[in-house]
Amino acid sequence: METSSLRDSYNKWQQQKSKNSASSPPPAAASSESSTIGGRFNNLLGSLPIYNQDTVANNTEPGWYSSLSMWERYSLFFIMFLASCFCFTVCILLLPVLSMKPRKFALLWSMGSFLFITSFGVIRGPYTYIKHLFSRDRMVFTVAFFLSFVAVIYFSVVVQSSILSVVAILIESISLIYYVVSYFPFGRGALTWISSAGVSTARGALRI
Repeated sequence: METSSLRDSYNKWQQQKSKNSASSPPPAAASSESSTIGGRFNNLLGSLPIYNQDTVANNTEPGWYSSLSMWERYSLFFIMFLASCFCFTVCILLLPVLSMKPRKFALLWSMGSFLFITSFGVIRGPYTYIKHLFSRDRMVFTVAFFLSFVAVIYFSVVVQSSILSVVAILIESISLIYYVVSYFPFGRGALTWISSAGVSTARGALRI
């Protein structure tokens, strides 16, 4: 009886194992699906400004950068990135107070934006990152951001105009949002559609 019971249990286990093997995808299909997911992930990762596989470009970076270890690069990146987050957090938490002093708010927000943008250059390499920022797809963002950054400093420190500082900080913030959203899937297309819709609405309102 015990031998028969063990034999029946073994047969049921074999049948269950056969069903599981039949229901599982073939190894080739599973491998193909895995490679597809991995390829998509690598493409997404490669589009981010914190990733660079170009070893030739790494060899063309300045000597002081090439002498830095990966630990030092990532440490410097996180220091700059956290400093930018600190500036943004202070601006948000002290918004009721800083709203009475818009020039100080503009300077602090601009410093956070500048640290945020330039921090990725520590990971990717300064020369490679500059080429990335001045590529055809990002030329408009780069020009708008850095011109507005200089304008914020000029209007806040030299001219001391609160209104012009606010206008410059708005342009800088829009450029920063474009920079961040453009790395998301379909983000650039969505921004293009929104901007075109906004221009069409403005033309209709102004009857241009």
